[in-house]
Amino acid sequence: MQAKTPILLIHGAWHGSWCWQEFFVPFLQNQGFDCRVVDLPEHGAQRSKANLNHLWMDHYLQFLRQEISHYPEAPVLVGHSLGGYLVQRLLEERRYPAAVLMAPVPIHGLWLTLLRLFLRNPLQSLAMLIQEDVSGLVKTPKMYKQNFFHSALKEEDLNRFFNRLGPESFWVFMETLFRWPVPSKGRTPMLVLGAEKDRFFNKLEILRTAKKQEADAILFAETGHGMMLEENWQEIAQSIVDWLHRKVSHDVRSAQSSFFAV
Repeated sequence: MQAKTPILLIHGAWHGSWCWQEFFVPFLQNQGFDCRVVDLPEHGAQRSKANLNHLWMDHYLQFLRQEISHYPEAPVLVGHSLGGYLVQRLLEERRYPAAVLMAPVPIHGLWLTLLRLFLRNPLQSLAMLIQEDVSGLVKTPKMYKQNFFHSALKEEDLNRFFNRLGPESFWVFMETLFRWPVPSKGRTPMLVLGAEKDRFFNKLEILRTAKKQEADAILFAETGHGMMLEENWQEIAQSIVDWLHRKVSHDVRSAQSSFFAV
């Protein structure tokens, strides 16, 4: 792949562009890539202190479409978790040079995740639905670590990450239950990365998503959901770089043409 092709990193729920800037952005820039990050509406540096239940998935998608429209070339899309769902939705619309889904919301939505949450903690899950508030999943540093990390994260790093989290829209979560991504059928070269210790999405869901999307798949052992901040982040980032160089170089030119022809 041509290193000048932009790479757009899209964060997931509660997070912001900061989660990429910790490790991935410097790593990719050192490899010569034009790395771009964004904060979804009312996330990250612009995070709201109120709940975000006035936001729906279309707000996020329209924001990303507008962002991408300013790029000189079609970017490679990299999305984590909810960001992976957003990438899958964008791929329904047109072809991109490549896409990487990291611990993505599965192609069949969050039904199995919701079931696991109910079995694991029925009272908390019921309160989440009644109060229309998903912040309970990351309410304390302990809960954040439990749900996002498997490695022995330093307490100072955990607290630093936790203090940068923000609220998330309940209705965005609910929309993933009923609006499943339409498989791109291999139109865009795709890599799906999964974490074997992910408490949200198990490896069978990750592999099923990869199969439906006709994508390559890599699973990382001893890795939690927050892949870009885990102890083995460099191994994960390098796997993306290696895959891009190996699989995508010959597809970049045709992707640019189809991007601007739409």
